[in-house]
Formats: sequence, C-alpha cells, structure tokens
Amino acid sequence: MNREITEILSLLTENTYKTAAQLADSVLAHEKTVRTRIKELNRILESNGASIVSKQKYGYRLLVHDLELYTSFCSSLGESGYQMLPSNSEERVNYMLEYLLNHSNYVKLEYFVDILYVSRNTITADIKKVEYIFHFYHIELVRRPNYGVKAVGSEFDKRICMANHFLKANLSFKNDKMKHDEQQTVSLILQSVLCKNSLRISEIAFQALTMCLYFGVKRIQMGNHIEADGIASKVDRVNGRVDIDVRIMEVAAFVAVEVETQFSVTLPEEEVGYIAVLLAGTVLSDIDLPINKNLQITHFIDDLSMQMILRVREGFKLDFLDNFDLRMCLNKHMVPFNIRMLYGIPLKNPILDNVKKEYPYAYNLAAHACTVLNEHYGMSIPEEEIGYFALLFQFALEKQEKKIQKKNILIVCSSGVGSSQLFIHRYRQMFGKYVDQIRECTVLEVAAYDYSDIDYLFTTVPLDVPVPVPVFVVSLFWDRDDFTNVHKLFEQDDTKVIQQFFVPEHFYNNIQLQSREEVIRFLCDAANQHFTLPEDFYESVMKREFLGQTDFGNLAAIPHPFTIMTDKSFVIVGILKEPIRWGHNDVQIVFLVSISKAGDKNIEDFYQLITNLLFNTEKIKQLIDEPDFDHLVKLLKDSAE
Repeated sequence: MNREITEILSLLTENTYKTAAQLADSVLAHEKTVRTRIKELNRILESNGASIVSKQKYGYRLLVHDLELYTSFCSSLGESGYQMLPSNSEERVNYMLEYLLNHSNYVKLEYFVDILYVSRNTITADIKKVEYIFHFYHIELVRRPNYGVKAVGSEFDKRICMANHFLKANLSFKNDKMKHDEQQTVSLILQSVLCKNSLRISEIAFQALTMCLYFGVKRIQMGNHIEADGIASKVDRVNGRVDIDVRIMEVAAFVAVEVETQFSVTLPEEEVGYIAVLLAGTVLSDIDLPINKNLQITHFIDDLSMQMILRVREGFKLDFLDNFDLRMCLNKHMVPFNIRMLYGIPLKNPILDNVKKEYPYAYNLAAHACTVLNEHYGMSIPEEEIGYFALLFQFALEKQEKKIQKKNILIVCSSGVGSSQLFIHRYRQMFGKYVDQIRECTVLEVAAYDYSDIDYLFTTVPLDVPVPVPVFVVSLFWDRDDFTNVHKLFEQDDTKVIQQFFVPEHFYNNIQLQSREEVIRFLCDAANQHFTLPEDFYESVMKREFLGQTDFGNLAAIPHPFTIMTDKSFVIVGILKEPIRWGHNDVQIVFLVSISKAGDKNIEDFYQLITNLLFNTEKIKQLIDEPDFDHLVKLLKDSAE
C-alpha cells in the first residue's frame, strides 16, 4: 500500500458513496490513478474482512464483511506505526536509500519493482539518484550481475548519510509511533546530559545531533558498530587534525551511559568517540561571548581564519587584518565547523534566505572567504555554512564605525571675496562632517581648474563651460530646499556610484550563448576592448568559479577574478536571451566585476547597490523583460531608495 491507497481507505465509509472525481481531489491524483488504486485496495481488503462496492453514477463505498477481522487489520496498521509506501520519485529514493543502508546483502532491482508497484525503468532512474547521494558520503553502490546491488562504506559514513539525508529531506517519524518514541528518548537523554554539564547548543544543531545519535543507536541495535579506526580514518582524508576537548569526551561518556541504560545496548570505546565527535561539531560558539578558557584554538585553525581574512582583502580590497574581534569570532566558529567538515555532520540554516536578502554584501564576502575552505577540505562548502560565516562578517561590518568619505568641493561665487568666505563658513558649519577641503575660484578660472581631487562644484551663478564633476547651482542666501538637497547629496551618493560603475558602452543584451564558460569569455573579451587586462584575467575569473559559486539564485551571477588584477574598477553587464545553467542555479543576468588594485572608496556602496537589485525578484524580472541600459539604471536607483 502506498500513500494514495492509504488515504483512499481513510476517505471511504459504509454509508456514503464517493465518486472517483471526489476521491481524486482529496488525494491530489488523477481519476484514472484513483481507479487503479481502488482495485489494489480491494485486493488487500478481501483478505482482511472488507471490500469496496462500486455503483455506476454513485461511486464507491466500503462494505465490511467481518468486523472483527477488519478492525484487527486497521488496528495493526496503527500499532505498528504503519508507513505508507512511496508514491513519487523523491519518496522512492528515500525508501531505497534507507533500505540499502540497513541491509548488507545484495538486493535485485526487481525486488523494488515488485514492492513499490513501478516499472523497471523507473527504479533504474531512481537508483541512479541514490547512487549520486551515496557519492557525497564516500559510500559505493556495488553492482554484481545476477545478484543485484548493495551499499558499501564505513559505518560512520552510513550513519551520517542517514541523518543528513533525513534532515535535508525534511522527513519525520510522525507515522511511526515506535521510531518517534525512540527519537524522543534520545532527545531527552541529550537534553538532560547537556543541561547538567552546562553545554550550550542551538536548537538547529540539537536536531542534527539528535538524529545522528538516533541513527547510531538503531545501527547498534542491528549489530553494526563503528570500526576500530572509523574515527581516525575520516581525518586522514584531508590531512586534518582533530583534538576533542576533554570536557566533550566526559559529556560523551555520560551520554553513552544513558543510552546503554535506556536502550539496553553496550557501547564500546569507538561508539563513545562517535558521540564525542557529534558533540564537538555542534557545541555552540557565540560571536558575542569572550573566548572560553576551555576552547582550544590551534595554530591550524587560526591560520585558516587568517587566510579567509586575506582572501577577502585580495578579492574585495576590504582589510580586516587589524580586526581582532573578527579573527577570534572566525576561530571560535571554525572549531566545531572543522569537525562538521571532516565528518560530514549536518547543520541546517533556517535563516539562509534571510541572510542573503538582508546582508548581501556580507554574504558575498563570506562566499569568497570560504574559497579558502573549499581548497583546504577539497569540497564545496554548503550554502548553509556560508550563511553562518556571513553573519560573522556582517557583525564585523556593523561594529566598524561608519567612516564618512569626506568630499572635496569647489566654490564659485560671483559676489566677491567677502561673500565667498561667508559661503565657505556656512558650508563648514552645516556640512563639516562631510567635507574635507573647500576651495574657491572665480568664474573665469573654472575652465582651467584642476579637478583631479574635486568631488563637487557649487556655484551661485550658472556656468556655460563643461567641467568633469557634478555642478550644483545654489543661492548665496540659503533656503530650506538648498540645505535639504545638499544634505541629501552628501548623505546618499548612489547616483555617483551608478555613474562611476555603469556606462552604456559596458552593457550587452540579447546574448545567445550556451555555457557559463562562453558567457564569461564573451564578457572578458568585451572588457578587454575598454580596459587593459592581464593575459590571465579570464583564467582568474574561472578559477574563482571553480572554487565557489557566484550564482546566488534569482537568475543572477556576479563573476569576478580570484584576486584584484586591474588598474581601474569596472563592471560589464550581460543579459542573456535565455537562461543557462551556471553552477547551482539558472542565470540570465551577469555582472562581471573587477576591483581596482589601488582600491576604491565606493566599492562597498557599489556591492550593496548591485546586490539590492539582484536579490529583488520583481526588479530582475523587469530587467529581463526590458533589457536596456536606461532601464537598468532606473532599477538600480529604485533599489537604492
């Protein structure tokens, strides 16, 4: 019986007919499928004291022949925690994955064909998905002619695979009372021991810990134990090093005693080590608390943290080298993170989407910093983990005192020296925190003036000569509108950022290419027409792509070189005719970004501006529907408001 059959049984009564259409609406299936399931259900009920009566134009109803037998049948389903058989590919994959991990013998695919009521082709396609999942946990799906398939891997890997996939698929034991009760027992053991020993753990991490330990207990009950070298062999894969804190080992021993008592099993030393690893990977490290005297931060961990900070400086010209708080926060977070990476311990991040939306700049920093970890562990760091690192970088950004980039301005006043000095005095008085140097010149000197370090020109008379900076005509005697406009200018400078980075000549639309590599090559060649690029610029961009994703969903990607390589900051915009598969997501809008080697005081504002747009689904759709430069500028301005 699968889900649809079970639901149909629950809907049928002895007193009322129900049509196939009514049943189909209730179980979210086609009428033809419902009729097929009713035939299957009728065969099951015939040997359990009941049958299904069909009446034309009326539908179907239940007919009980042997009340005692039928009641016993229904009762047995409830008491055994009856679990419905899968009805779609995802459910079949979960079913076969659990079956293969819990059985050591070969099983023929025909077995799954028969028990799941699907075709051989369907099972063949689904078993490939199971094999793909196994790959991430170093588990091999071994095939043997005339025998079938079986899962081969270490006991540690099998347990982590079970727990991780269970959590990612959002599965539960709500339909299996026995498993649900056992899971609750494990949860209560952990709550009690952690509380008594003052070990703090987040709710999300606690769920992962509970499931890993639960599956460990079930495997022990089946006679499957962690191998003698099962813990150490995991570390050897990446030449890593794990020093489990003595206190964690003690708590693991307390948990083991409780598990032995509650489940009547014996846990050897290797199993205590398994529990210790789970605890070490989930113990909470708060970013706002001082370093715990028992927290061991090794040189290896500190070195990784420093490399992450350096990687951010290389990629974003943002220097956190003197930020001791960020370094310590990274170190604290890295201790349990290292355990999770080495052993594949799952950790969900329920606020990931919010982090991407609310802190896009910090998420970009974290994603780039995590390329260091991609290289070290030889795997892509999960988005869930990047999201937690983003919070650390956001915390560091917010703790920094916001530095106002002071402007140099030029004053042009036609009323003489006295008036111009009064004008300068008023600017100093009202906008002193925004202004660095205030210079003055006459109308006759405007054309020949050196504007290399001037940001704005303010004049009391209209000028008929072109100048390379924004010009604002103001009154000698200030009114409220003058004050409001100038204050807004200094406080928010998004227009200048847009003008600096976005120009029509660097905008390309209706691009018809089929791969990420082709698109990046096209945009790099386009950039090379306007800027002098190093010969290995394209290779540097592709290196960054291979080390970590630059597509963050919402049909947008922000590729950039692995390190800062150009003398000038620029962005090349490309909009594709049709979306293509990038890395993790489909992409149709691409911003190729390069940051100046000399640094750029507007780069943080630029990233905030661009990510405000890219994470706005409605505006992205508008840009795709109307892919021209003026529309892009309008959307950027709207996103900044």
